[in-house]
Amino acid sequence: MADAQSIGDLIGATRTFNGATVPNVGGVKVETLTDDTVTTIRPALGESWNVSCIFIENADPGNASAFTLALTDGTQELTLFNASIASGTSKRWGLLSDSTGSFPALNLQLTNALYLKFSQTGAAPVQVSAAYTQDVI
Repeated sequence: MADAQSIGDLIGATRTFNGATVPNVGGVKVETLTDDTVTTIRPALGESWNVSCIFIENADPGNASAFTLALTDGTQELTLFNASIASGTSKRWGLLSDSTGSFPALNLQLTNALYLKFSQTGAAPVQVSAAYTQDVI
C-alpha cells in the first residue's frame, strides 16, 4: 500500500508541477575535503537535483589545492575543472561568477547515476558547497 501511495504522490506532483522543479524542496550540500581526499555530491536514489551554484573554498592559510571537479557515473568521468586553487581563495559557478568571468552560469542536473566527484591534494580544509532544487522525476 505504501508503494501505491508513493506512486499516487509522484503522479500528483508531476501533474501539479509539469515535471518541473518542486517548489521549496532543495538545499545546500556541503562537503569538506582534507589532504588527498575524494568525495561526491550525489542525490539519493530516485531523486534529481538541479544544481544552480557550486562554491569551492580553499580555507588553508598557506597551501594551494590541486583540485579536480568531475561528473561521473561511477565508471566514466568527465572532468569539468582541474586546476590549482590558491590558499585563502575560492572558485564559484552559478549565480555569481568569479572576477575573471571565466566560470559560466550553471544549470546542472544530477541523479544517483550521474553525480559530482571532487578530489584535492595539498591543502586542508577545502570546502565544496552545491546549492540545488529537487526536480520531479
